[in-house]
Amino acid sequence: MKGFEKGNVISVPDLSGKLIKILADFLPKKAYYRMAGGFMKKIL
Repeated sequence: MKGFEKGNVISVPDLSGKLIKILADFLPKKAYYRMAGGFMKKIL
């Protein structure tokens, strides 16, 4: 709700999510998608 009140469109609540968002801003999309796919395989 704090992000909504500030007018943010996207709000990332936890530290790991924030780190992933920072990586997404700096990594090439292909590398980021490969990394995200690896995370999803571990989760599922």
